[in-house]
Amino acid sequence: MSTPSLVLVQGPEAVLADRALEQVVADVRVTSPEVEVVTLRAEGYEEGELGVHASPSLFGEDKLIIVRDLHQAPDALQLDLLGYLADPADDVTLVVTHASGNKGKKVLDTLKKAKALVLEAPAIKSDRDKADFVTNEFRRARRKADAGAVQALVEAVGKDVRELASACQQLVDDTTGVIDAEVVERYHGGRVEATGFKVADAAVAGQTGEALRLLRHAVNVGVDPVPIVAVLAQQLRQLAKVGGSGPRPQRRPRQGPRHGALAGRQGSPFAAGLDR
Repeated sequence: MSTPSLVLVQGPEAVLADRALEQVVADVRVTSPEVEVVTLRAEGYEEGELGVHASPSLFGEDKLIIVRDLHQAPDALQLDLLGYLADPADDVTLVVTHASGNKGKKVLDTLKKAKALVLEAPAIKSDRDKADFVTNEFRRARRKADAGAVQALVEAVGKDVRELASACQQLVDDTTGVIDAEVVERYHGGRVEATGFKVADAAVAGQTGEALRLLRHAVNVGVDPVPIVAVLAQQLRQLAKVGGSGPRPQRRPRQGPRHGALAGRQGSPFAAGLDR
C-alpha cells in the first residue's frame, strides 16, 4: 500500500516519533527509490522555504518533505503550511510532527480534515509504560523475554527511553535464546537503578564501596540526593533506637520489617558504636 501524501506524527515521545518518520521514509522509498528527502525545522524556519522545496523538481523526482516541531512553529511556517495544504502538490509527500500543546492547532485540524495519516507517539513515563515498551521491542525483534528480564532492564536503564531501546537492541544482537533476568544482569548489572533505600542499606551495612557506587549511579540517573540523605538518616535513627533499647523489649520502638531486619543484620556492636 502506498504512503498517503499527507502524514501527521503526533505525540511527545521522541523515540517513537523518530521511528515513525523512519518508517514513512522507508515506505516511500519502496515506490520511489530516488525520492528527495528534505527536513525543515520550526526553529530557524524562514518564510517561503516550504514553497521552494515543494516546487517541481528539475528532473521530475518525487519529494518527501518533513516538517518537524509544529508545536514550536513560528507564524510564517504555520501560514506556509496552511497555504500548501490548500493546494498540495501531486509529487510531494508532506510529513508534519507535533509533540503537544495548542500551538499549530489550525494546521493540525486542517491535516486531519484532509484525511492525513496520523501516527501516534505517546509518552512513555511510568514503569508500566516502560515495561510495555520493552515487551514490544522484543516482540518486534521476534525474541522471547520473561517478566523478570523486562523488569530488570527497566530498572537498569532508568528514565531514558532512547537508552532503553538501545539496550533492548543490544540484547537482541548479542544474545540467543530466551532473554531472562540473568542475561540482563550480565550486561547491565552494574547499572541497576539505585534508590535511596539501596544506598542507605549499603551504607549502614558498612559496604562503603558499594554505597558510593550506588550513590554515583543514583545521581547520574537523576535521583534527587535529598531523599537519599533522608532515608539514610531515618535508618540510622531506627538502628540507634533498636540498639539503645537494651533489655527493655516492652519499650522497644515500633519498627517496620525493613528496619528490624536491617538492625538484626548489623547487631549490637553497630548500635554500641552509635551510643559512643
